[in-house]
Amino acid sequence: MVSSVRVAIANVQGGRGTRADSRLSSDENLTLAGAEVSADVVCFAEIDHDHPRSNHLDHLELLRNGGGFLESRFGATLIGDPGPGRRWQAVNDSEVTEHAPAHAYGIGMASRLPVLKWRRLNLVGSRLSLPMAFVVDGKARVFPIPDEPRVALAATVDAGFGPITVIGTHLSFIPSTALRQLRRIAQWAGSFDEPHVLVGDLNLPPRLVRTMLKQPLGNFMPTYPTSKPKAQLDYVIASSTLSVTELSTSHLIAGDHLSVSATVSAVS
Repeated sequence: MVSSVRVAIANVQGGRGTRADSRLSSDENLTLAGAEVSADVVCFAEIDHDHPRSNHLDHLELLRNGGGFLESRFGATLIGDPGPGRRWQAVNDSEVTEHAPAHAYGIGMASRLPVLKWRRLNLVGSRLSLPMAFVVDGKARVFPIPDEPRVALAATVDAGFGPITVIGTHLSFIPSTALRQLRRIAQWAGSFDEPHVLVGDLNLPPRLVRTMLKQPLGNFMPTYPTSKPKAQLDYVIASSTLSVTELSTSHLIAGDHLSVSATVSAVS
């Protein structure tokens, strides 16, 4: 019987490779990335489901098969293309099902342990846009990028010492909105009967996360960008009755963030 659970957050950026020597396709990158994450429960950020821009691939299925995960769920946040122009429709489903909508973008959760319960929380985005630089035809151009709706998925698993809930999310790139979303997740998690751990790309620096959640975060661990990490945007944060140990980062074959993983157990 297990007495701890290994959890992780991995922003895989739709399978885009970031290693200089990689010549693999996005589907090959995602399959390998699933295998590279050494954790029982993982949140994968920035993935598509049956989307034209990614050749109608099921990104979560590729990650699940690559890593040999037992169960998975896709959390669609929008239908259409994230990015300039707001060419998308928000997804406001409240239930977590095995049937994801077509042409969707969002996050996914995958577990090597049986999942006792799935939950979903919709997180409203901002009406603001932020200027961001993109390389087009070899030149950097700046586009206004509208904020998007977000979601948190929760998977309750048996950790041996009892059930715990792993919450996965990817928050807004607008700091004030990300803080509001983080507060909403904390309120939601406070209603759970079981202890919980948050794994997420929070798009916030440690100082703001620490202030919002009013708890220590441990040592600074830069996770972005993968080439020369300078900012910590990705976290594993547990409730007070859980202990987080063996916290580490790893450079997966896909994604522009380092993956963060940790072992979660009961406080002794």
